[in-house]
Amino acid sequence: MSYLPYRLIDPIMANVTRWSCFSDVHGNGSHELPDGTMSHDLEHELKQRSISDVFVVGHSGTQAVPNTARDAAKLGFKTFVVEDAIGHLPVWLRDEDNKEWKQIEEELVGQGVKVVKMDGPEVEALRLEA
Repeated sequence: MSYLPYRLIDPIMANVTRWSCFSDVHGNGSHELPDGTMSHDLEHELKQRSISDVFVVGHSGTQAVPNTARDAAKLGFKTFVVEDAIGHLPVWLRDEDNKEWKQIEEELVGQGVKVVKMDGPEVEALRLEA
């Protein structure tokens, strides 16, 4: 497995809000954006480097994280969401039973995304390779 030499941050770019690192808010994967905006073809970048596994972490547990994970899985990447590395889950997702997060998690799993923990074997394997 190879790695990108930099971090990807929640995908809010100049003049364009993107709730996925792979597509815009409409699911459009086009990288032809208006002047003054920034475009990055993450799918191409990852495939060019023979990266097959995508671990998604981030700030927004209701938008950027699940949308990026869904898109990565759709594009054929082996996709993981590191549940305890999501910086912001709104209060309504942290209810006593975590019902709302469980719904998001169930949907992600149904789309081929694996939800893991920081101390799980998937993340540990990354540490051992680093």
